[in-house]
Amino acid sequence: MPGGGGRGAAHPVRGARRLPRVRRLPVAEARRTKSQVWLGPEDLAVSAESRRAPSGGFSVGALPVHGDGGGCLLAVTEHPDGFDDDDRACLELIAQAVVCPVPAAAAADGRLPPDAFSLATDTGRVEVGDEILRLFGLDAASFDGKVETLLGLTVPRTCRR
Repeated sequence: MPGGGGRGAAHPVRGARRLPRVRRLPVAEARRTKSQVWLGPEDLAVSAESRRAPSGGFSVGALPVHGDGGGCLLAVTEHPDGFDDDDRACLELIAQAVVCPVPAAAAADGRLPPDAFSLATDTGRVEVGDEILRLFGLDAASFDGKVETLLGLTVPRTCRR
């Protein structure tokens, strides 16, 4: 919008276009600030994405974890009162115990390290390192690349319907 000056603009810039208001993303905020973020149903309801959720009555906690990988622990509860002091203390202990290392780099030939995996969220296909496949009793030649295959192997047959 020429002349800038959209709602809330403190310093209009000629030729600037109005950007949408940035919504509060708990994991991004926790990672950026390195502090805990606790959002209740009323905090989450302001986001357009919340309308897609099957239920609006949930609370979210995002806690930064240790390590150079910059990860976060994300917790969700449907308890009407959200996370109480005991819940938060427990989650803090878990976040302190979790270490998020820097992701392993692919080998020169492009293959994943033996203990790594890469998920393509758009297709649901997963590339899995040899060591992880071995844990599932598979090898690269017999794995079909589907997340469902690995998930199916994690639930004992006696627990399936």
